[in-house]
Amino acid sequence: MARTEKLNSELNVIIADTDWQTFELLSKLGKDFNFINLSSDFAVNFILDYEKVDVVILSKKISGHNEILKKARKRKANLYILGKDLKYPVDVEQIKGVLEEEKAAKNKVCKSRQDRGLRKYFKRFLMPDTRIDENDDYWDRVGGKNLVQHEEIISEKISGKDISENKDDEKDSAEDVLFGSGSDLPESKPDLKDLDDLRNYSFPESRNSSEEDFWGNYQKEPEYTASTERQDRDLFQNKGYKNLSENIASKNTVALKQKIIVFTKAKGGVGSTLLSLFLGYEFRKLKTLLIDLNFSEGGSDLGYYLNIPKVPNMIIFTEGYNRAAIDNSIINIKDSFDILQSPPTYELSKKLDLQDIYSLIDIARRKYHLIIFDL
Repeated sequence: MARTEKLNSELNVIIADTDWQTFELLSKLGKDFNFINLSSDFAVNFILDYEKVDVVILSKKISGHNEILKKARKRKANLYILGKDLKYPVDVEQIKGVLEEEKAAKNKVCKSRQDRGLRKYFKRFLMPDTRIDENDDYWDRVGGKNLVQHEEIISEKISGKDISENKDDEKDSAEDVLFGSGSDLPESKPDLKDLDDLRNYSFPESRNSSEEDFWGNYQKEPEYTASTERQDRDLFQNKGYKNLSENIASKNTVALKQKIIVFTKAKGGVGSTLLSLFLGYEFRKLKTLLIDLNFSEGGSDLGYYLNIPKVPNMIIFTEGYNRAAIDNSIINIKDSFDILQSPPTYELSKKLDLQDIYSLIDIARRKYHLIIFDL
């Protein structure tokens, strides 16, 4: 529970300004909030696309306010403009107060979601039994009448006593409550001989039962079937196929949404490059791009494994920063599987900065279904 509260208390904040003093002043609050310091509208839009952001604090010096505002609303992030909504130069205490209010509001929403999730999870365990017990008042809530009154009405009917007109109305109402009415009626009403039969009778479930309203709107639990699990298992057991790639192709795999996968490692030689290469090859029927971002040792490991020339590579992309530049930078391996190599030397790789990587991803994601990074 302590871990959940800690996760809920995190607040991701974008600070966008061209003045480095803004970042230096707000760095004092870094231990309480997760700050992302940016200096361009492109970087802000990129982070909003790929990261969960709660608050955006934007300087008037950053262009493209309208586009950022639309994207922030779409991502449900609150936007504050320095010099308009907040003081500029920045007032640290003012921003701290605003962020603490945002943090409290986020925690309130997270707690509400957790409560709803717990209620839904424990619903099946806390639901009362549908059998009537003489000391149970559950059916009082269902029918709006006292269970004893129901028993008296049915008892009078069984014993053959005379019932007044008002009692007839109450009797019909009780039968409707006990045995259902309209579309909820069973095929035949049970033959009850005494009150013990009534108490032991198992009532049919109703979609209008108040037990649904007790926890919220009715949601039908999905039925478990083994067909999907069996199909996924057969996909990796090579039944009737030579390899995994043929299995995937046999399932008519399509890309429903563009995805990015990152392979990272704690040390060299653990096989992340081979895994990224294998995954890209298996999905070669889709538009797949494998990008080598391992600049630490200079030269592309992918080029070494595949024995391909060092050119083209990522440096060529920086000559144009457009679709044509990325087309000139890649090497096609097979079908729709392309590779983008890292610069051939460590000195050349130092010319690339984070802005170049952002531009590369922004263009590549419009062309490829799957992008794989080997870090």
